Amino acid sequence: MILQNGCGSLFSSLAMVLCDPGEAFLIATPFYGGIIKNVYLYGKVNLVYAYLDSQVTGSCTRPFQLTVDKLKKALQDAQSEGIKVRGLILLNPQNPLGDIYSLSEMQDYLEFAKRHELHVIVDEIYMLSVFDDSATFHSVLEMDRLPDPQRTHVLWGISKDFAMSGIRFGVLYTLNQDVIKAVSCFNYFHGICGPIQYQIAQLLRDRDWINQVYLRTNHERLKAAHTFVTDELKTLGVPFLNRSAGFFVWIDFRKYLKKKTSEEEMLLWRRFLDKKVLLSPGIFFECNEPGWFRIVFADNMNRLRLG
Repeated sequence: MILQNGCGSLFSSLAMVLCDPGEAFLIATPFYGGIIKNVYLYGKVNLVYAYLDSQVTGSCTRPFQLTVDKLKKALQDAQSEGIKVRGLILLNPQNPLGDIYSLSEMQDYLEFAKRHELHVIVDEIYMLSVFDDSATFHSVLEMDRLPDPQRTHVLWGISKDFAMSGIRFGVLYTLNQDVIKAVSCFNYFHGICGPIQYQIAQLLRDRDWINQVYLRTNHERLKAAHTFVTDELKTLGVPFLNRSAGFFVWIDFRKYLKKKTSEEEMLLWRRFLDKKVLLSPGIFFECNEPGWFRIVFADNMNRLRLG
């Protein structure tokens, strides 16, 4: 394990270690847009997109479903353009969709990566923020056998699951000792200060409080807030993805666009912003269907009602 001051730093370090400038990682869209800067600012590593869409066709059973066929097409398109793809980034649970990948799905993605000799970075930063009992999250580390253990690298941090954004702490777990040595070289610039290390050690040591008090209470509050927001959306007749993880709902405002363009999407976003309601437009997540927005529901009921 390697500790650095946040998963953003670890993404940057991994990009510099696994790629040469101009090479790329493969990632499905929509996705958390901060990753673009994380991999590019230092390492000049690009992202190749596997575009997911809202229509359920072919082998898909749900909107915006990630399949091996979509990954394969994106990889082939990149290779035909002379782009060297070094790895695959998977977000599980997914931001902004809220999808939770099953172990069988993860097995398929990892086997695809192994066939093409790709490293896999699995970002599990929302792993403890599954708030519905009907949904189950399985870490990739629960798999009986990783298809390619030396090329599988797992990230987690405290900012989401423990509601501690700004307390910079992220962890990389990998069996690849060369990656460990190389990433460690950047710890001089991305270390965690002593007092924060001490506080987080004290926090994580208290397993009983985490499991019996904190997580139960947090999940109850997340579920209540999610239920309130989704009930309001149903009343307003706004379609959305109904998922059980993360702090956000992926909502469909396409019918409110005069034209199906990113410019119209940004105009609608600014209309919300003018009324002091902050949403995130799909273009921030590289979504290729204008009109989708992410709304964060992890707030108290008074502010949710006001919004």
